[in-house]
This record gives sequence, C-alpha cells and structure tokens, in this order.
Amino acid sequence: MPSFNVDSVRIDPEEYVNECSEREIRELINEIRDNYADIFEEEIKDDVDEAIQNCTDDIRSEGHRIYINHLNTLKREWYSVTKEDAEIIAILAKKYGAL
Repeated sequence: MPSFNVDSVRIDPEEYVNECSEREIRELINEIRDNYADIFEEEIKDDVDEAIQNCTDDIRSEGHRIYINHLNTLKREWYSVTKEDAEIIAILAKKYGAL
C-alpha cells in the first residue's frame, strides 16, 4: 500500500486510492471487507435496497422478478467477482448493447 505521513498531512481518501495500484486497491477492498464487514455490508445493503425499491414498480412478470433478484445478488457480491466472472458479465453486457 502507498505510504503517507499522516501526522503532517491530511490525505483525502480519493487521493490515497488514486495512488494505489490495481493490486493495492484489491488489497484495500479485502481489508475493508474482512475487518469492517458490518460497515461495508451496511453501505452496500443500503444501495441495493434503494435499487430494489426503485425497480419493484416495474416488475412485469415472475421471470423478470427472478432476473432482478439475480442482478441484485451480483450487486451485493461485486467485490467477490472473479476475473472470469467479470468477463462473462462483460460478454452479456456487450451482447445486449451496454458496452
């Protein structure tokens, strides 16, 4: 992880993350998830709950509800998605015009 002398300088979290390599960012995410799971999960849960609330009015069928539930599960577990999983998601997104 990048080192900063926090006694003499106030470091903005965004500045810190911008100095991290991809490996260090993954390490930081794992550290937060493993040691601050209650806070981390609550933040994600709030975002997912809001997204669910925003889309429940638009549910058109049971199949659509299942689809939305699968997407919400992926949103909650984004930090656990492997490179291979991300590639599959990218293929699906490209297939349906998102990329």
